[in-house]
Amino acid sequence: MITISGWVNALRSNKFKQGVDNLNFSNTYCCLGVLCELNSNTLKLNKQKDGDFTSYDNHYRNLPSKVSSKYTFNDEIIHTLIKMNDGGYTFSQIADKIEEWHQQGKLLERK
Repeated sequence: MITISGWVNALRSNKFKQGVDNLNFSNTYCCLGVLCELNSNTLKLNKQKDGDFTSYDNHYRNLPSKVSSKYTFNDEIIHTLIKMNDGGYTFSQIADKIEEWHQQGKLLERK
């Protein structure tokens, strides 16, 4: 499982092109899609291509439970991340917010 720091580093790495509305559409990712992609092998997510869409455990827009159960996400955090991503914030700005939550103990890895 990828750590919060690993996710933040990936968002800042420029390895992922940012997209909106879907986890992964035509190789553009929302911030949560990056987390799915990073965890796809270790969590054994069923990753499927359907045209331009890529799903993770049959999820195109929402976090699969295999991913969300590994972190201390709550609805407010998930909705804030979606709003930031789809509202024009850069991956770097989103990474800053994730780091802030992590430092505050609001977003952690589960054991």
